[in-house]
Amino acid sequence: MSTKALPSGTETDRFANLAGCWADLRLAIELLKAALGIDRGADVDGTVISGLGEAAVMSYARCFNKGRRQHLTEHVVPDDSLPVHRLVLAPATSSPDTPSMGCVPPRV
Repeated sequence: MSTKALPSGTETDRFANLAGCWADLRLAIELLKAALGIDRGADVDGTVISGLGEAAVMSYARCFNKGRRQHLTEHVVPDDSLPVHRLVLAPATSSPDTPSMGCVPPRV
C-alpha cells in the first residue's frame, strides 16, 4: 500500500505503520493456511511446511518488535491469546524453564 498521495506528517506515518502491520498479519494468516492445507500424505518435504510456519512467525513478530516502523503493543492481543503470543515472541535465548519458538531475536 502506498501512502505517497497522502500529505506527509505524523498521521500519515501512523497510518502507513498500521497498514504495514495489517498486511503482515494477513500474510501470517495466509502462510499458516497454506501450511495447514498441504496434504501430509503426499510426498512433501517437511521443509516446505516448516518454512511456511517460520515465515508466518516472522511476519507476525514484525508487528510487535521494534524496527523501522512503529510497532503494536501487547494491548491489542486478546487475553485468551496472550500465552501463545508470548510464546511466539519469546527470545531465542530464553531459559530452559521458559518455552520459546526461538524465531525472534532477543529484544535490546
